[in-house]
Amino acid sequence: MKSKDYILLITISEAEARMIQELLKKQEIPSELHPSPMADVLAGQAVHGNLLYQVRVPKESLEKAKKLLNLNEPSK
Repeated sequence: MKSKDYILLITISEAEARMIQELLKKQEIPSELHPSPMADVLAGQAVHGNLLYQVRVPKESLEKAKKLLNLNEPSK
C-alpha cells in the first residue's frame, strides 16, 4: 500500500473483520485490515467484544469501499 492510501476506522468483532476482508477481496478492492493501534487505548470502551479496526484502501477504491462497508456520510 502507498502513502496516499486512506484509512477507514470501524468497530467490529474479529469474525466480522474476517468476513469484511473476504468481501473486499471478492470485490477486488486492494486493502489491508488490522486492529487499530488505538484499540489498546479504547479497549475499556469495547462493546460486546468489538475492537477498533483500520481498513487501509487506495484513494481510487475509497468510495467503493465506503459503500461496501456502508460508511456513508451522515445526512444533514
